[in-house]
Amino acid sequence: MTSVIHFESRAVMKRMDDSRYRFLYIAAGLTPKTLYRVILERLQIQPKFRQVDNQVLTHQVLEESYQKGRQVVIVVDEAQDLDPQMLAEFGFLNNFKADSFSPISLWWWVRVNRGKR
Repeated sequence: MTSVIHFESRAVMKRMDDSRYRFLYIAAGLTPKTLYRVILERLQIQPKFRQVDNQVLTHQVLEESYQKGRQVVIVVDEAQDLDPQMLAEFGFLNNFKADSFSPISLWWWVRVNRGKR
């Protein structure tokens, strides 16, 4: 199922303008601390040591990218496996300036159990 999801997401990504969107794949098994490090590293930004510093830096980098006309799209693979703490972290990541806007898009890829065959 995951390979089908990757194939479908790649097909959608190919139709989108690379100059306007930057796609980042994120695995569901990350912790809040590693989430920000992974995002920063994939955006070619050196992460800081403390998680709170990485949260602030991530928000700054995402907002700057948005202001320059390039929106970051975070694709969360196996999103059904996210624990409540990580869901809350994605909520925090998506909140900017009292919810007036969001410089990112979140895509949730979920494996659907279609029963036994």
